[in-house]
Amino acid sequence: MRPSEIAAGVGVVGLLLALLTWLLVRGIVTDAAAYSTTLRIFDDFALAEASLHRDVLEARAGLLTDYDPLVRSSEHIAAAVSQLRAHAASEGAGHGTSRSPSRCNQN
Repeated sequence: MRPSEIAAGVGVVGLLLALLTWLLVRGIVTDAAAYSTTLRIFDDFALAEASLHRDVLEARAGLLTDYDPLVRSSEHIAAAVSQLRAHAASEGAGHGTSRSPSRCNQN
C-alpha cells in the first residue's frame, strides 16, 4: 500500500469516528420529563389500540350489543395521536427545529 492510500483510509476512519461521536452526543436525551411524557402518551395509544382490537373481535363474535366501545377506543387513539403531535411540536419549537405536523400522513 502506498502512503497516500493509508492516509486516505485514516481520514475516512477519522471522519466516521467523528460522525458516530456526534450522533452519540446528539442522541443523548437529557430531558427526562419530556421522555416520560412521550412514553406515557405512547402507552395511552397502545392501550387504546389494544382496546379497539378487543372490541373489534367482540363485535365480530356478536358479543357487543352496540358499537359505542369501538367509537370510544377510536376517540382515545385520536386523542393520543393529537397529544403526541402537540408534544412533538412543542419539543421541536423548544429546540429550534421546525417540524410541521402537516408533513405527517393524515388519514
